[in-house]
Amino acid sequence: MIASALAMSNERETVREVPSPAVTTALAERADLAALEEQLYGHVLDCIDFDALNGLEQLLWHLVDKLGLGDLDLEDRLSTWLIRRAMVRAAHDPSTAFTDVPFGITKAEAKAVKFDDDCPFCQYEAEHPREAESDEHDHDDEPCSLCDHMAREWRDKHADVLKRRGLR
Repeated sequence: MIASALAMSNERETVREVPSPAVTTALAERADLAALEEQLYGHVLDCIDFDALNGLEQLLWHLVDKLGLGDLDLEDRLSTWLIRRAMVRAAHDPSTAFTDVPFGITKAEAKAVKFDDDCPFCQYEAEHPREAESDEHDHDDEPCSLCDHMAREWRDKHADVLKRRGLR
């Protein structure tokens, strides 16, 4: 079902590399639209695990070089374009809006089923598992006065908002 939905989507929609003139004009002339875009951008940033993306990009540089395309990568930023294209595709991929994995299946279980032995990115992610998100900064159980100080200053700066949200 997912494969057929993807095939139909790919036939109907080709994602543009640049916005149409009408979109460019709307963004330039509508302050409310530009403000909405800026707000969206902040939330999109929060959705992306940039550490994981950076690791994939470094592996991609190596793999592109192994393909004999290192010069193309250096001169024309091939890896950057591949990452960009993957992100645009992911944003428009209808399979990101639904899943065939039932409720109760852990992310680890779902990832294990999708693992491809021939995929260097699957292998990389298996060798470099993401740490579970935590509210604590990890210094191997050693106190870190700088981190404590920075956290105190940040909490003080945002005290009103944190209090309104019941977090202080």
